[in-house]
Amino acid sequence: MRKYAIVFFDKVDTLNDADKIKAKINKAQKNVNFNMRAPGLIANKLKTVENPYDDLNLPQATQKSKFFSKETDILLLIMTHKIGYGNWAKLKKAVCRESRCRMDHLFTSRSEEELKKRVIYLVQCLDKEEEEARKKPKLASNKPSTAELEAQFERMMNEAEERACEAMANLTMTSIVRLANHGLDKLMGVGAETKTDGNQNS
Repeated sequence: MRKYAIVFFDKVDTLNDADKIKAKINKAQKNVNFNMRAPGLIANKLKTVENPYDDLNLPQATQKSKFFSKETDILLLIMTHKIGYGNWAKLKKAVCRESRCRMDHLFTSRSEEELKKRVIYLVQCLDKEEEEARKKPKLASNKPSTAELEAQFERMMNEAEERACEAMANLTMTSIVRLANHGLDKLMGVGAETKTDGNQNS
C-alpha cells in the first residue's frame, strides 16, 4: 500500500483529471483530521463547566432547526462524548432511551444520519469557538502585564539615577569653586555684620 501511494502521487499529475483527484484527496484528508480532533473538541468544551446539562453554552451554534434545540444539542454532545465520536448507531439508540428527551418526539425520531450531521455541525461550532479563543490572547498581548510595567518603571528609575550621576560628574571645578566662594562670601558677610554690631553696642 505504501509503495502504491508513492507511485500514485508521483504519477498523479499525468492523469487527465488530476486536479479533481487531488481536490478529493485534500477534502478527504481534511475530514480525517477533523474526525481526529472532534473527540478532543467535545471533551474540552464539556470541561469548561461543572454541570454541562444546565450550564453549557454554545455561542457558535446559531443554526435554527425545528428538530433540534439548545437542550438537545447539549445532550448530543454529552452522549457523543460518552459513547464515542463516530458511533452513530449507538448514538441513535441512546437518544431513544434517554429520559430527558423521551417526550420530545421531533428529536427522538431523527434518523441516524440526521443525528450524525447535527453532531458534526456542533463540533464545527466548537472548532470555530476554539479558533477565536486562540486569537484573543494575541490581541490582548499588546497590553503590558503588571510584571512588564514594574520592569519598565524600574528601568526608568535606573536611567534617572544614571542621568543624575552623570550630571553631578559633569560639574566643573570652576562651578564647584564658584559655589564654594559664594558660600564663603555669605559667611564673611555675616561675620562682618556681627562684628559691626558688636562694635556699636560697645
